[in-house]
Amino acid sequence: MKKKTKYTIIRFIGLFIAYILIRFLLHYLFEDLSTLYIRIISFVLATLLVPKIKTYESQMGTQLQLKWFFWKKPVSL
Repeated sequence: MKKKTKYTIIRFIGLFIAYILIRFLLHYLFEDLSTLYIRIISFVLATLLVPKIKTYESQMGTQLQLKWFFWKKPVSL
């Protein structure tokens, strides 16, 4: 399995876990809020919290970077 595929699967699992946690948290904090709004807000927040995977070319070949929305400096893998 390629490195990018492995990190993409890990990112997807992290997105799913973050979505479920945020959804349950919003459900218990805001009981009067519509289910549709809870789902939309949960998805947007989970998407912002989970890192993005970027590829770039360097002298050593193709490299991977993890970039977070709230963290300025990318992490090279």
